[in-house]
Amino acid sequence: MKTLVLCVDRDDDMGEKASIISPIIGRKENLDAAVALALADPEDSDVNTSMAGIKIYDELKRDGRSVEIVTICGDKRVGKRSDEVIATQLDIVIKEIEPTGVILVSDGAEDEFITPVVTSRITVDSIERVVVKQRKSIEDTYYLITRLMSDDKIQKKFMLPVALLLFFWGISSGLAASINFPDIGIPIILVIIGGYLLVKIYHLEEGAVRFARDFRAGVEKGYISTFTGIFAVILVVFAIGRAALEVNKDPQSTMIESTVIILSDSLWYLIAAGGLYTIGRLLDIYIRKGYLVSSIILTLFSLISSGLVIMVGIDILKYYIGLTDIPNIMGIFGWLGLAVLIFIIGRIPYNYARTGSKIAVKLKY
Repeated sequence: MKTLVLCVDRDDDMGEKASIISPIIGRKENLDAAVALALADPEDSDVNTSMAGIKIYDELKRDGRSVEIVTICGDKRVGKRSDEVIATQLDIVIKEIEPTGVILVSDGAEDEFITPVVTSRITVDSIERVVVKQRKSIEDTYYLITRLMSDDKIQKKFMLPVALLLFFWGISSGLAASINFPDIGIPIILVIIGGYLLVKIYHLEEGAVRFARDFRAGVEKGYISTFTGIFAVILVVFAIGRAALEVNKDPQSTMIESTVIILSDSLWYLIAAGGLYTIGRLLDIYIRKGYLVSSIILTLFSLISSGLVIMVGIDILKYYIGLTDIPNIMGIFGWLGLAVLIFIIGRIPYNYARTGSKIAVKLKY
């Protein structure tokens, strides 16, 4: 029976700071890695984790146990990516060492997020959390806070969201005061906090990083859709802001009335924004590959068709809440008929492309 002392560095500090490749197998190798990390960053808690793992290894060895020590590292992009790297390395270690149980050593709750990854592969006999002892004084607390604030991970996870909140709050409050508009700082703060929590809850960090990377690539390569997308966002902000200012002139409006008016006034701006971005994508593919994508053409026609249907729905809703007189029934059916006609026209190239692809497959096989 062999016990595995497993040290975890989920954010790959050893790789990032000391250029050490994991998995690190063996007492000497782990000691060398710990010394290298300590020289690169003496305050990194993973140094203590490695030393604690070596101490546990030595104790088990003195008791005559069959034991091995291993350190596995994840990725600086903590989350799904780092856990996949750890899982791959753990499979390699288990196959090579063939342990019967694991003692998991970590420096805190973050590293222990990978416990399900470990327990799904092998029995965990014990979890050892390493807590660094410090003198409890105001001076030490101040020093610790300043050191944490200079840490890149702490800055990105905690300080950046706070900085963004304060920045947008100040900008929105200043703009609202300059145009004699009610302060919208608090609603903007709530939107940002809500968006941040949604990103965290549904693990959308990688998607956000991918979006930023794609956006940068789009700017560098001159993709038309990147620039039409920017214009589309500006158009949406302009439309909603313009409609909100108009509603603000009538303080007697209820919440429902204000919402309907804003939606009515900004509807075709929103449709135009969606159409602008869609055309950009269509042109990008045509320039790169030399053909038009039928599904994107259908999206463009669907936007116009949906806009007409929503417009009719808004007119009917305006009547029911008392903003307009009885709507023109013939006009309503006319707009709905036009919406259906536009959608059918958009389906023609789409259906033709799908039928053509099926024929091509039949001929090929």
